[in-house]
Amino acid sequence: SFLGICRFKTKKCFNTDNHDMLNIDYTPFLGDFESNPFNHEEALLSALNAYLIQRHIDIDVSLFSKMTSRRLLATLISVLPLDFIEKRAVMECIQFQDQIQTLITILKLSVNSDDLNKGVQKC
Repeated sequence: SFLGICRFKTKKCFNTDNHDMLNIDYTPFLGDFESNPFNHEEALLSALNAYLIQRHIDIDVSLFSKMTSRRLLATLISVLPLDFIEKRAVMECIQFQDQIQTLITILKLSVNSDDLNKGVQKC
């Protein structure tokens, strides 16, 4: 048996006796319960560190390196000041490695876009 939270897709919504009911499909997300190898740790922690420095957020990144990969991803999605669209982009990736890569990309784009904005303001 599984314990925890699993993402799912809604197949059908209907209402019975004033209760909303959903027909769901969680099979694309069964991998949420697996312990996947985490081969992007260095890239993620590097992008995270740059993001935190630029945002003047004082967090010891080494604390994150002690977490399991799934817990790290869930924690970062919860605590980082990302907007709804960015968080959704990560959570909608079916494969765990794609979730990690999407988060890395979002962190890098955030840092680079702020650097670009500073450069434009100097012109």
